[in-house]
Amino acid sequence: MEFEVYCDEAHPDVLTSASPRARHLMIGSLWLPAELRGEIKSRIHALRQRHSAWGEIKWTKVSRNIGKIRAAALWERETCLAALERRGGR
Repeated sequence: MEFEVYCDEAHPDVLTSASPRARHLMIGSLWLPAELRGEIKSRIHALRQRHSAWGEIKWTKVSRNIGKIRAAALWERETCLAALERRGGR
């Protein structure tokens, strides 16, 4: 099975600054089965359109509207995982 991997970091200044804003560098990743990429992109686009949420979603600055998207995205995640299991993956 092929995967697409999406990564993000928080507080990279920990490695370069004499006085960083945080104590720890955080790195996270999402491993997405390549076969689900198109389906998941369509679902994310539909969520953004439904809630008029465009641009980058900063989890530390979640507004009420973005909070709805986050909850819907978690539900979508479970739906996608269930679909993947039915296909014999995961």
